[in-house]
Amino acid sequence: MSKKWKVYFGTVALVALLMFMYDTNVWAKLGYITSPEQASQHVTTIDDRTSVEKEEKSNQTNRPDQYSLTKEMKKADKGITPVKLSIPKISVEAEVNAVGILDNGQMGVPEQTEDIGWFEPGVKPGQTGNAVVAGHVDSIEGPAVFFDLEKLARGDELTIEGKDGQTLTYVVKRLQRYVTAEAPIEEIFGETEKKRLNLITCTGTFNHDLGSHEERLVVYTELLESE
Repeated sequence: MSKKWKVYFGTVALVALLMFMYDTNVWAKLGYITSPEQASQHVTTIDDRTSVEKEEKSNQTNRPDQYSLTKEMKKADKGITPVKLSIPKISVEAEVNAVGILDNGQMGVPEQTEDIGWFEPGVKPGQTGNAVVAGHVDSIEGPAVFFDLEKLARGDELTIEGKDGQTLTYVVKRLQRYVTAEAPIEEIFGETEKKRLNLITCTGTFNHDLGSHEERLVVYTELLESE
């Protein structure tokens, strides 16, 4: 590891990607039904997990089959179960793993920093609504899968492949940076009449006291429909 990255991270074991932590009532209002155990919790902030121990715990507790969408959120579009994401503009070719909502209200993360997490309790790519994927921006070893995500611009294209081999193309519509505590869950995860794929990662200054980046970057894309 270069000296630059050692200085940058200090004693932080691992910088995780965007962690959404909300009262479970917020998730329920968006149509995500959580377990009774989750419903008894009241977490109201957005934060990162910054240790390997917590990341390992997420992989043990992240069981997508614990959750389901309400009938209102289920769309007629079949969609795809994503397994690979390609972004030519920034040379990304990455595996996609399903993640869900943890018992503490957090969105799960992929175990490997070169992989991408798809929010499985939500919308599938290809369906009407906000499908969401997230990736690490960096780690103790250096740049991670979404390190160059901020280089994308309106009109850039990306593709996402399903386990059945079907490939969908999305077009970047806009990039938006949010202060961590102000990231709008309804806009990112909520309902919309469009077929979107929202890409999320950390950005901004790294706060050593918090062990987290101070901002989040969301790239909003829309499905390129075949004529």
